Amino acid sequence: MHKSASNNVLSWLARKNSALGIKIKRYYQLILVKPEVFFITLAAFFGIIIVFLVPPFQAPDEQSHFYRSFEISNLEIFPQKLNIDGHARYGSVLPTSLKQFESDVKSNIAGNPAAKFNLKIYKQYIGQKLDPANKTSIAFEGAAVYSPIAYVPQVVGMSAGKLLGLSPLLIFWLGRIANLAFFILLSVIAIRLLPFAKWALVFVLMNPMTLFLAASLSGDALIIAAATLYTALVLKLASKKEMISKKEMVYAIILLCILALTKPTNIVFGLLLLLIPIKSFANKKAFFGFLAIALGLSLLVLVAWNLSVKDALQAVGAIQRQGLNINPIAQAHFILSNPITYIKDLVHNYVIITSGYSGSGVFWSYFGVFGWLDSSLPLWTVSLYMVGLLIAILYQIGRGVNLMVWQKIVLLISLLSLSLITITALYANYTPVGQNIIDGIQGRYFIPFALVGTALFLGDKKILQISNKKMGVVAAIILSIVFIVTLAILALRYYK
Repeated sequence: MHKSASNNVLSWLARKNSALGIKIKRYYQLILVKPEVFFITLAAFFGIIIVFLVPPFQAPDEQSHFYRSFEISNLEIFPQKLNIDGHARYGSVLPTSLKQFESDVKSNIAGNPAAKFNLKIYKQYIGQKLDPANKTSIAFEGAAVYSPIAYVPQVVGMSAGKLLGLSPLLIFWLGRIANLAFFILLSVIAIRLLPFAKWALVFVLMNPMTLFLAASLSGDALIIAAATLYTALVLKLASKKEMISKKEMVYAIILLCILALTKPTNIVFGLLLLLIPIKSFANKKAFFGFLAIALGLSLLVLVAWNLSVKDALQAVGAIQRQGLNINPIAQAHFILSNPITYIKDLVHNYVIITSGYSGSGVFWSYFGVFGWLDSSLPLWTVSLYMVGLLIAILYQIGRGVNLMVWQKIVLLISLLSLSLITITALYANYTPVGQNIIDGIQGRYFIPFALVGTALFLGDKKILQISNKKMGVVAAIILSIVFIVTLAILALRYYK
């Protein structure tokens, strides 16, 4: 009887192991043929490692994003005007323990490659109480002016931590995890929506800099994911043969409004709506009515938010670039008075990349200049990633739908307009009047419209005669190498 029972248990375990093995094998096969499964697997695996590998406050402006997220989790939507050391600042009154946590953990590591992170500090802070009753004024103008919409994922994670009575460190990590999860969710939906170039989109989303931001508290994660989802939806509508539904129109309008709220320059994404053929609507009146509602509502929410934080917006430039002759109105007058000079500066910075200009820095920071711009991927790794992206772009040609010539012209105009307004906004609000180098431009600012550029490369004739599975194998090999190097760079940067 005992022997029979043992045999039954062993037989049951064997069946379970066999079933599990079959499921693993099927999932492995799905990874190589389903871009969305491939993406969620690699992004979740490498992303969660980055969440814990990178010390707190070592992503761009992460301390400001931390405070802004915590402020919103307290249901405080608008920044408060504070008096700090006799100066007018903008931020919020938050627990003193947060400020102490940031000061101790951030230390002098940012911008100092020789400085390393002391893991022992986790032992001190992992169980430390938040102490919400003891508060202090904390200024963070750079993030205080951002709409709450950019911080929804972080707020969800951090609010859960607060409800559980966790320490500032654990609350911080939950915010990062929620941000990564939300980025992956929106990105997977975008991959599924896009009617072509799915592997190319996987490479765009698996840009090392993009995943680094997604695994932080940065509001850029939602901007990139929302912009990608919006672009994928519009491209789907642009390639549909049947009429678009009211539900699809509403989705497009909501996403455009979200983009406009996250960053004013994102209003230019509205140009992409011109990709949708008029024949996809009941008549011309319906088409122009849709455009008017979409552009009108997105402009309305943009203006409404910026008016509500007008004083804080004016303070940002004066505080961050104090004494550097920052004057947006004077800068706009300079551009209008000297358009040829401005165009030449743009060419020198971002086309010819003349020595002494800032174009090369933008290039590197697009792919991977981590931390506070103090840790870069080696050239060969960036080159390998670019080879993989090129293969994915070539693979999409001749597969799936194609776009009309006029639609590609709209894409090109949209891409150039988004790039130009991004650069000009930094020139007006962050660069001394008349200077020929445009300050403040980083490659990560151009990531949200990467899909717009990728969609330009479509055609009717196949260029790469390889199977979908082989494309998955190529993507797996290249991206695994790129991210193993990325993790090594981050580990060497922050730890002895």
